[in-house]
Amino acid sequence: MSLTRRLILSFGAILVLSLINIFAHLWGSELRSELFSELQAVMRDQAGLREFEQQLDAMHRKIRVIETLGDTGESLPITVSEASEQLNALNAMIARLAFLGSRLADSLERPVVLGGVETLLSDWQLFLANLAEGDDIERPLTLQGEYRAALQQLVSVELALVDRASAINLSLNDTVAMTNRITLGVFIATLGLTVILALHLVSFTLRSIRKLHEGTQQWGRGNLDYQVPPLAGELGQLAESFNHMARNLRTAMNEVKSASARADAANQAKSSFLANMSHELRTPMNAIIGYSEMLLEEAEDDRAVPIGEMQADLEKILSAGQHLLALINDVLDISKIESGKMTVYRETADIEQLMNEVLVTVQPMVEANGNRLTYDNALSEQLTETDVTRFRQIALNLLSNAAKFTHEGVIDVSLRDVERGGLPFIEIAVTDSGIGMSSKQMEQVFEAFIQADLSTSKVYGGTGLGLTISKKFAELLGGDILVESTVGQGSRFAFLMPRVSAGSLPNGAAVGTMTLPASSRILIVDDDPVARELCCRHLQQAGFQVQEASSGEQALQQIQASPPDLILLDVVMPEMDGWQLLEKLHSQQCDIPVVIQSMLGEREMGDIMGVQGYLVKPVERDILLQTIADALASGSAIEPTPERAF
Repeated sequence: MSLTRRLILSFGAILVLSLINIFAHLWGSELRSELFSELQAVMRDQAGLREFEQQLDAMHRKIRVIETLGDTGESLPITVSEASEQLNALNAMIARLAFLGSRLADSLERPVVLGGVETLLSDWQLFLANLAEGDDIERPLTLQGEYRAALQQLVSVELALVDRASAINLSLNDTVAMTNRITLGVFIATLGLTVILALHLVSFTLRSIRKLHEGTQQWGRGNLDYQVPPLAGELGQLAESFNHMARNLRTAMNEVKSASARADAANQAKSSFLANMSHELRTPMNAIIGYSEMLLEEAEDDRAVPIGEMQADLEKILSAGQHLLALINDVLDISKIESGKMTVYRETADIEQLMNEVLVTVQPMVEANGNRLTYDNALSEQLTETDVTRFRQIALNLLSNAAKFTHEGVIDVSLRDVERGGLPFIEIAVTDSGIGMSSKQMEQVFEAFIQADLSTSKVYGGTGLGLTISKKFAELLGGDILVESTVGQGSRFAFLMPRVSAGSLPNGAAVGTMTLPASSRILIVDDDPVARELCCRHLQQAGFQVQEASSGEQALQQIQASPPDLILLDVVMPEMDGWQLLEKLHSQQCDIPVVIQSMLGEREMGDIMGVQGYLVKPVERDILLQTIADALASGSAIEPTPERAF
């Protein structure tokens, strides 16, 4: 028998044993899962039965009190409205008893007799119905014996549930033990077979391996002309492969040198990126630190300095902080893209409105270099489905690049309908008369950490991530970014986005004047005192009443004591996080609108949980107030979508 057949038979046996082990494990897992589900159902029914016993005891005490009042001679010991209220509670107990009966029958796998309880509740129901109709009580209602019998029935059912839980637990332990025995037996058999196979292979191949070892030593000394002598069987094929490897090693070494050169170029690009990023981060940080020190010195020298005199410095600090945040966001975006964690959130959008917002944002950058901006929208339909945030980032990046690399020129923005592969697309083209690029520069313009020319980072600044992120975003949206350029004449970047049919804008999509409900009370739930202080100031300046909670437990206490009109909730908190708090609020049938404000970009989870707004920190004041105003205006309750089960 050849070595190949022996290996196949041995591996086949090992595979069969492994499959047996896997099937045993899957069977045990499925059985344990079923038993565990049954155990959970039994425990849930036990809790429901105990709760019903407590309700029954409470109703029994109320009936006894009514009987006692009747014994004093009063014809109507309680009012008709009180009798109606107790009758409603009793009807709810009867309905719950019917529900418990069906549940208990499923858990115990047999019919459950609760006739005594039903009779007792029916007698109580008749008694209270007479009182609700205003009839006099001619004699006390003596049902003490029936109550004891009903209680005894409930206790017997509860003991049956305990026995059922014990039986399920015993079966669960037996299943685990049997699965472990099967797994251990198969493991020992597999181990023994593996040892036998290893000994056989060692004895069979030792001689041939010595010759192969001699060949590797010769090649290790640099003698690439050495050839391993011919060997019989499968090891002869291995020897020929070794000889072929030696013959091709010289070619491979040349490829290694080429790859090393490419790796050095990549390292150089990363080093250049780090140098540029260090410079870009230091610039706004120096501004923030410098102006902050100036303001502190002015405040210490003259504490009566008006706030208006500090406005210019504060605006520079804010601008530097926003610049720093944009750099950090670029790095985080490229990290998410490379790790495959970037998601797309599609919604109905008005392209004309989005472009107007982008043009207003980029206008100061265009005018700073003495450029003129032209705009032409030739789209047949302005509404489409897209990710609004990603669209803004792409359009703003293309326009800001055109403004940065063009001086005293023209930047033209045009929108038109095109077709690619028979499918409709929207083309947003940005054409400038700037410095332009060569064909070699265009080949690497979309590569991360690399600008078209390394010298441009020294003249114009930037990290070399903007176009990379924009192209990746365009591909996530199902489109692309195309570039045409001529050195010294300018460039044309065309953002192609698939047109997706859209209906009318959803409610609240139109932009209008922000209306803040008067005297609305907002509960801020955040474990970070600085974040709470900032939100508190913004909301109080806008006229809101503010409550604060540093944990989920504290928030629940405040909601129970004084329900707010809206909850502004952080997600990342110790002990009870924001999602857990939302689950508790849902279980309590809470109808308070919730807006999430978190460092995590988990907007999809927020939609599943049914929140009215999702904001990613840091949040601008106007956006925060607008989101709160929209949530208060909607006034909808926390209602999770079907994807989330509680």
